[in-house]
Amino acid sequence: MFTHPRPSPLEVPQPVALLVVNPDTKVRQLVEKAIPEHRRAKMFLTLSDNFASAPATPPPDVVLINLKSETQCDFSQLSKVWLRWPGTQVIFLSPFEDIHLWAEAVQLGAYDFLPKSVDPDQLQWVLQGALLRRRVEANRTSSRAARNWGSI
Repeated sequence: MFTHPRPSPLEVPQPVALLVVNPDTKVRQLVEKAIPEHRRAKMFLTLSDNFASAPATPPPDVVLINLKSETQCDFSQLSKVWLRWPGTQVIFLSPFEDIHLWAEAVQLGAYDFLPKSVDPDQLQWVLQGALLRRRVEANRTSSRAARNWGSI
């Protein structure tokens, strides 16, 4: 399965918000192993059974969606996330590996689609890459807004 190039480890100057949707025991353990303890101190980690019960603040930088079955792969959750939290990066965790589902998820805008059997180190790198993309896009948006403001 294709994975993103490994970014250099990020220093986290500000708190990071991670939302995990539909967590089960395996996903909770995977996330705990993927996020070093010294980073958890600078992280808002929220576990929620659905988007509606997730707190609105702080808005998540990354949403990790645990798919529990093949029938859950409708990817309509992407638009629900972006309507509520524009710019948020979305990563899907799936109980099965399927290159076609991975391609569909990424084409629709998900950052990645990973099997639950993913190594915690690989998940850590994918999370760091998603955070890096989130920051780059946020900086690009604020720079564009500043340029547009100056031209008024």
